[in-house]
Amino acid sequence: MTATSGQKPKISVGDRLPEDLYFGVLNEGEEEPRKITVKEVFGGKNVVLFGIPGAFTSVCSSKHLPQYYDRYDKLNQKGVNVVACTAVNDPYVLREWARNHNVGGKILMLADGDASFHSALGLTQQLPFSGIRGYRFSMYVSDGVVKIFNLEEPGALSYKVSGPDHMLQDLERLEKEDALVKAGISISFANACAKSDLIFKTTNFREIIRNDKTWSTGASCLEISSDVDLFFG
Repeated sequence: MTATSGQKPKISVGDRLPEDLYFGVLNEGEEEPRKITVKEVFGGKNVVLFGIPGAFTSVCSSKHLPQYYDRYDKLNQKGVNVVACTAVNDPYVLREWARNHNVGGKILMLADGDASFHSALGLTQQLPFSGIRGYRFSMYVSDGVVKIFNLEEPGALSYKVSGPDHMLQDLERLEKEDALVKAGISISFANACAKSDLIFKTTNFREIIRNDKTWSTGASCLEISSDVDLFFG
């Protein structure tokens, strides 16, 4: 299903999510949906949020939701506190979909029935026979700030970069980058030029091998395979 039109995304890595927006939530045992704000969902937590064009649709049901459920423990091991799913659906539909896939207790369903969250982030698209829907995407948000953002091509079927395996790879990369920053080394991907693997010594990263040049004083080894420029601060 191809999108007939869509918004230009307004969100990117480094942005803070708008805290005054809210979702509808309807958990097991609850009779009525309740509001939960963006701040309540993301504040003080590490959250993986994946967005789908619609509950009970093909790719969303056969791949996107069950794969995140299956990788929940691995994501949790990477420091993720909450795995959540959002869609331009009402809370009742999302609860029934969660029941259908038996994902209760692991995947938090966040209904964006009026598309206010998606619209604020520039993530809505018009789909044939479906009206306004959300793009398929995934993001990692730490205390309300977007650290990873993966957006699929418009439409309902594209599924290349928003799945959990891609997210786990991104979290691994982010973990290594953060370790370098803490060691006083910043990384710029703007003008990638290093052609060989980079090997950094952990703890204080006292040995750095880059383009056959070595600075050495010891420690244990962590390998990073990326094409990056290094700047020493």
